[in-house]
Amino acid sequence: MKYNYIIINYGNEIYQYYYKDINKLEYAYFDFGYPYNTLLRLLMKLHFSPKVNRLISLPNKQFWIKRHIKKLKKVYESMQKKYDGICFILFSDCLFMEKYGLNKWIKHYFPGAKVVYYFQDLIEKDQLKINFIRDKNPSVDLIMTYDGKEAQKYNLYQHNLPYSNLNELSSKNALIKYDVAFVGLAKDRLNEIRAAYKILSKKGLKCFFYVVDPQNKQTNILDENFVISNKNMGYLEYLNIINKSKCILEIIQKGSSGNTTRVNEAIEFDKYLLTNNTSLIDNPLYESRYMFVYECLDTFDINKINGQVAYKNKGLLSPDKFLQDVEKELNKRYDK
Repeated sequence: MKYNYIIINYGNEIYQYYYKDINKLEYAYFDFGYPYNTLLRLLMKLHFSPKVNRLISLPNKQFWIKRHIKKLKKVYESMQKKYDGICFILFSDCLFMEKYGLNKWIKHYFPGAKVVYYFQDLIEKDQLKINFIRDKNPSVDLIMTYDGKEAQKYNLYQHNLPYSNLNELSSKNALIKYDVAFVGLAKDRLNEIRAAYKILSKKGLKCFFYVVDPQNKQTNILDENFVISNKNMGYLEYLNIINKSKCILEIIQKGSSGNTTRVNEAIEFDKYLLTNNTSLIDNPLYESRYMFVYECLDTFDINKINGQVAYKNKGLLSPDKFLQDVEKELNKRYDK
């Protein structure tokens, strides 16, 4: 069977860029940031707030879900439905709605719909995800993860993160300011990030590191180009840093083996990638000319970060390809 798709994300800014090309497809719709009105979004947040509900248990939380799915029903009716089937792809931030019947209402308003969950961050560090997989909700037709090791551990379908064409944000003629750039959350790797900055700087590379640590009470500028802050950097600002850099540094979380979007960004913006993810070598996105996997940064040859970069595998990232792969997996499981 072939499917029309509705993809739901409740408001993670970066997904607007990753999945931007979805709405160019006549058979798919990317739904971002419901409720779309700022005031209603605040009211919904208060309605579901754990702090508020510890003081007083607010009733009728299903109201928001039913209202949302009804709106998506109208969107679906206005789509140029290319195929017979309908499939919903939900992200991690939809999980908190499950206890209030999210899938029940999807299947009520869309009889016969397939429901897919796609976890684009680690399962092992999130008890809500672990419980969801363990409970094996029968209304969920497929659970996917970006991480190969976790796919094996939990018997899930693994798929690399998709990424849209961002040519309009790519500045091929940008003045290169940095050799290596790293922007990301501290998580469990702050010491490793600090060490990487020292090693690469000592080798003569000009680096820019921006580390987000929510535990940090104020912004600390440890070096001219090493910042630790409790504030996230906006994605457009981050892409501006990437445009000015020769190479992106990826330092994965402990226990992770999946590609982060640093891989996608390197490919889309034609940048070198320096990563400690040894699993990347076995990934179809890997291009040895421009991607360097290290186990010890001290022995990395900095002369490799030199020359023009032109990836040949950009097509593997497209959201269209992503949806085709989801369709193949669903058909493999359900078209008998």
